[in-house]
Amino acid sequence: RANVRSWKLPEPPAPEPIPEPVAINIEITEIPQETMVQVHRNVSEPAVVRHPSIAETIDAVCQRFNISRNDLLSVRRTANIVRPRQIAMYLAKNLTLRSLPHIGRHFGGRDHTTVLHSVNKITMLRMVDPMIDEHCRELESILGGKDVVVG
Repeated sequence: RANVRSWKLPEPPAPEPIPEPVAINIEITEIPQETMVQVHRNVSEPAVVRHPSIAETIDAVCQRFNISRNDLLSVRRTANIVRPRQIAMYLAKNLTLRSLPHIGRHFGGRDHTTVLHSVNKITMLRMVDPMIDEHCRELESILGGKDVVVG
């Protein structure tokens, strides 16, 4: 017969006592109306980030690279069309609030993985090719600049 021992778990420690609530006295003073007006005037309005449409992105890229919208959306794979198309997809993903499948549909019914490849490709090229980075910066400033809300 096996020798069976029973183990007893140690008792958990007693919980820490909960401190009693402390009353806090806060004195509220009235601020004169003219002070409130000055404070309000000194507070700048929040900046609003502009999200361009996919169509605006496509049009800006076509204009920048001097290619037609039909060429950009076509199935052609020549270098003078592919790189601007990839930049347009990259900008559409980074500047709009649209999903990869939605962007793909706007680019001639392309698959979401094609859009993802373009985003990754341009992200990498921006790090090593100053010309690509310059094109992207220029287009981002045109499309994604911050519009300040004026009261």
